[in-house]
Amino acid sequence: MPLLASADVSVFPREAWERVKLKFALILNYDIIHNMNSKQKRILRAIYTDPASSSLAWKDIESLFISLETEVIEGNGSRVRFHKSGIIATFHRPHPKKEAKPYQVKDARTFLKQLGVEP
Repeated sequence: MPLLASADVSVFPREAWERVKLKFALILNYDIIHNMNSKQKRILRAIYTDPASSSLAWKDIESLFISLETEVIEGNGSRVRFHKSGIIATFHRPHPKKEAKPYQVKDARTFLKQLGVEP
């Protein structure tokens, strides 16, 4: 018998249920971060620094998204979308420079928060 599939949530205290969900999210976050290489972990920490960095290479941010197993959807021109678990983020790749602009770093941070990924 599956533990949570047949559990009657109505008899489970709300506080306890919230703790279970938080622990599950922490486990998932640990698994995601554990599977990243050191450069991706560094980029993740840099995305979460405040104020937003203007020296992050866009290809590094894109590599981080790909390591999270997001689907990459190429658009017209420099437009690119990343999709995972029903969450979609749309970006324009920076050009002619290779560095992401601060607003793009903030948007990347928002996308990562929506996915539940934090350093």
